[in-house]
Amino acid sequence: MEEFAIQKRHRYATVLVEPSRKRVLWVERDRSREEIRPFFELLRIAGCEHIHVMTH
Repeated sequence: MEEFAIQKRHRYATVLVEPSRKRVLWVERDRSREEIRPFFELLRIAGCEHIHVMTH
């Protein structure tokens, strides 16, 4: 998950990427939990079990 500014200090977007395939999975025009919740609801529990945290 990566967040970036669309406009300086005003609007943000969140991008969820599958790092092994370098494939964009989800893009949302905000950075709040409420905005990305639908992505995790689509995955359900079985899909979420395969998520790993990677740090830079």
